[in-house]
Amino acid sequence: MRLLCGLLTFVCSAAIAGPPLQEQKTLSVNTSNMVRNVVPIARHEGIRQMRGLCETETYEEAWGYTSEKGYEEIGCRERIDSEGNPVLQLDMSYTNKLVRSHKSLEVLHFHPHKKNKPNAAVAKTTPDVGRRDEFIPSHYDLATAIGLSRAHNKHHPDGSFKFSICTTRGMVTIQYGSKGAEFYEKNDPRYGILDSLARRTKAELHTSSVATNENIKRACKHMSDEKLTVSFTAH
Repeated sequence: MRLLCGLLTFVCSAAIAGPPLQEQKTLSVNTSNMVRNVVPIARHEGIRQMRGLCETETYEEAWGYTSEKGYEEIGCRERIDSEGNPVLQLDMSYTNKLVRSHKSLEVLHFHPHKKNKPNAAVAKTTPDVGRRDEFIPSHYDLATAIGLSRAHNKHHPDGSFKFSICTTRGMVTIQYGSKGAEFYEKNDPRYGILDSLARRTKAELHTSSVATNENIKRACKHMSDEKLTVSFTAH
């Protein structure tokens, strides 16, 4: 799964004019850039709905969540790449607006459940376990989390920002660690992209690819240090 932010790719063209807001009752994948869905529901209800989307959807979607407005759609250009993986870009114009406007902000997206397991041997021996990669952050996810954390901290140094991923197994949450703000503010923003790749590679080297909850938690631990905290909480 790849979630791309403005550090890595271009901003959606629809963001220039800004699509009109459209209030909905439930979260859904919106592949049209002509409207932006807003869903005024509680955080826990949104996560419950995302768990359902993990099971039924092929594409990813992303939202900015605040207690005042609920879930505001920030994903765009949802597609499937040549390897069959969902790719999601963020409308950085609107995302940056949320970053500037809210002292407390959470960005959430979900990873669709892969119905056909890529490893036949694993699928045969442990059909309900699947593959670890579906349940942990990609290095694109990590880079996006670092970039948005850096931007939010610039506007709200005493604020709260979280980047969360919903999967069928649980929630992965990425936040600045105790030394994150100090470190990433002093380094070139592009360093976050390189650092995220190193974290992901370390997790792959030290964790089995079979996705037990314990392995997912261990992989997240290998991505964490004093600069960045990556945690997994099972549903």
